[in-house]
Amino acid sequence: MIGERTSLSLEELVGRTLILQGSLSGMGIAYGEWFKANGVSISRSITCNNLLGQIGLAVSGLATAYLPAHCLNHLVEKGLLHKLSVTPALPKITYKAIHRSVEGDQFMLDILAITQARCDFSKWVIR
Repeated sequence: MIGERTSLSLEELVGRTLILQGSLSGMGIAYGEWFKANGVSISRSITCNNLLGQIGLAVSGLATAYLPAHCLNHLVEKGLLHKLSVTPALPKITYKAIHRSVEGDQFMLDILAITQARCDFSKWVIR
């Protein structure tokens, strides 16, 4: 849908149909505030809180999405997705895993140890 372009201005970005996360999502809130701070409103959007749904919509060419690059590089390499840079740059989003207190709960301590040893969000499990 964008040809060989690798960058868009903010005005060009908001002129496209965007896949956005809803207002209950930390990312949805962060980007909503970023668009507002940059004085733009979104006129065409699809709200989708499911990552696989967002990927499917973007791969189909129906809309533009902000997706985690590291785990989707294989789709970029296959030409199914294209990376775009936007000026001004989009804000970085940091995720944290939050859990209840595990003091004295050996099962939860074991789950946390497995999670810390095995979670690698730079890899995608679906090829």
